[in-house]
Order: sequence, then structure tokens, then C-alpha cells
Amino acid sequence: MKGMGYGQRASRTIGQPEKPFSSLLECLMVLWLSRRITSFLSYRRPGISHMINTRMQMSSRWFTIAGVLHLLVALGAYPGGLAMMISPDGSLMGVEGIVDRIPFDSLLIPGILLFTVNGIGQTVAGIYSLRKHRLAPYISAVFGLGLIIWIFVETLMLQKIVLASILYLGIGVLQTGIAIYLFSAAKKGQARDSGNLD
Repeated sequence: MKGMGYGQRASRTIGQPEKPFSSLLECLMVLWLSRRITSFLSYRRPGISHMINTRMQMSSRWFTIAGVLHLLVALGAYPGGLAMMISPDGSLMGVEGIVDRIPFDSLLIPGILLFTVNGIGQTVAGIYSLRKHRLAPYISAVFGLGLIIWIFVETLMLQKIVLASILYLGIGVLQTGIAIYLFSAAKKGQARDSGNLD
């Protein structure tokens, strides 16, 4: 009888699981792994969208900077152009002898060019840039290069370098560089969109 009782207890012991907490540990491991995978996936998706949003914000910021630079040039060109047109001999600006250094009889033509190209033209480029128009990089590049050429020609004619010329030359280089960056960013965006469509 004692042997049978021991056999019954042994059979019940064999029938029970050897590790009663193994199923609980497996469940905890599965939950932990699922949470890690979920957190990994949720991290990766915002990473890609964050990268795209960052690029868009950078492009938007450069549009604004380009627009401000264009308007600054225009603000400086309007008074100078008007002064040259009103007083072609340069007396209004206090540069009467400057006519002898340029291939013009007066400052009228340079004043008209300054008012229209670096005044109106830069204003148009600034408005297009601030509105983030798709043509803004092209217009910025045209008037940025125009400003660089203007400064070089002016320096050659006057045969001297002034601080304002260096400043406007730097602005022209910045305008052209920003235009190239925005143009390349737009091309990359178009290529990415066409790749997504394919």
C-alpha cells in the first residue's frame, strides 16, 4: 500500500510540468521582443519623415534668406539710380569727376541700369523668393550673377575698390550660391517623386 501511494504521487509528479513558470517567462519574453520591435519601427518611420521635413525647412529658410538679400540690394539701388537720373553729372551724389572715368557722357544710362536691373529686377527676385515660387532659383541666379558682373565692371571703370563693392560682391555670390542649392534641391525632389511613382 505504501508502495502504491508512492507510485501514485510519483505519477502525479511526472504529469505536472517541471518548470511551472516557464510559460510565464516565455510570455514575458514575447512581450518584451514585441515592444522592442514596435519601438524600433516607430523610431525608423519618424526618422525618415523627420529627415524630409528638415530638408523642406532648410529649403524654405534659404528661400527667405535669398528674398531678404534681394530686397536689401534693391533698397540700395533705388536711391542711387534715382540720384544718377536726377543729377547725371554726379553733383547730387558728390562725385562730379566720376564721369571722366566711365565710357558715358553722363550718369544717366548707368542710373537707369542701376534702377531697373539692381532695383526692379532684384525686387522681383526677392518677391519670387519670399513666395517660394518654383522659378525663384532661376531668377535669383540671373540677378545674382548680374550683380557680380555689375561690381566687376564698376570696379574696372572706377579703377578702385571700395567697401560697398566688396559687400555687394559678397551678396551677389551668396545669391548665386543659394540659387544653385535650391535648384539642386528641387531636382533631387523631382527625382525622388518620379522614383516613388515608378
